[in-house]
Amino acid sequence: FSALADVLKVSNAKNEVADIMTYMTGVDPREEELTAEQQQLPGPARCFGLLYSGERAIEVIRAKLGDTNPNEAVAGSVRSDYGKDVMRNGAHASDAVDRAMVERRIVGLVGNEPSEEVEIINKYLETASRKDR
Repeated sequence: FSALADVLKVSNAKNEVADIMTYMTGVDPREEELTAEQQQLPGPARCFGLLYSGERAIEVIRAKLGDTNPNEAVAGSVRSDYGKDVMRNGAHASDAVDRAMVERRIVGLVGNEPSEEVEIINKYLETASRKDR
């Protein structure tokens, strides 16, 4: 049984990772064999990143977002208004400074190094400010 469990464990782990990748990117790696070049292109899934700073920033923003479970979130919070379930809850916020740094590195929000995300946000803000004029 142990050998069979090891085989199934690896297969299940690969399937779980593929499910997460599909959810996060909109591309199912089990259905599409992507080249290294294609893997660098944006997928159909989109998100918007904000970097909050200040005293008690993590505590404050997490309170605005509401409980992770939209069904338990306070009415009027981001998750109660836009969340669907625990996995698709409308927003993510780091729960600690060290996690925030890890997550910032992943999406390119550390220091002044070039970042596709920062460019997208800046273009959006420029467009929005022109519309307000």
